[in-house]
Amino acid sequence: MTSTLETAGRVGLQGTAAATPGTSSASAIPYIVSWNLTRRCNLACAHCYLDAVRRRTQARDELDTEASRAVIDQLGRTAPGAMLVLTGGEPLLRLDLAQLVKATVDAGLMPVVGTNGTLLDSSRAESLRDAGAAGAGISLDSSEPRFHDRLRGASGAWAGARRGIAAAGAAGRARVGGTPGVG
Repeated sequence: MTSTLETAGRVGLQGTAAATPGTSSASAIPYIVSWNLTRRCNLACAHCYLDAVRRRTQARDELDTEASRAVIDQLGRTAPGAMLVLTGGEPLLRLDLAQLVKATVDAGLMPVVGTNGTLLDSSRAESLRDAGAAGAGISLDSSEPRFHDRLRGASGAWAGARRGIAAAGAAGRARVGGTPGVG
């Protein structure tokens, strides 16, 4: 029988931990965990490691809301205070994302949403803020729209990301990132 965290690990849970001096890294508590909640995505990024090429339906190994909450609860007990980056694919394709953000806060973790930004409007940004999201990491790979769109595999992705950044900023939650070494 596998634990909830072992199951989640097979579907995209990764963590970064620091060992306390005098302890082994095997006993280290994670301080940041990045969880690919879904493989679904509205873009087709050239650099995607999930093969999340415009998947529209839930993958058979994607955890439902109840199972996702169980993982979050276990993470809260294992790594209290850690940052949990809810990402994907595109996490905004999950209709239960605000519920998972709230569950993350309730478990004593700091939720951050990692998104391409194209689906983030003011209503959704406010909903995530109200649920307790500490931030939104939005990828902007270049100052040049054509380069960003080509990398993201969709015309208009740069403009969509900029709209998402503005929506997150208006909700007080914007963080902008890029693909390392690109653009």
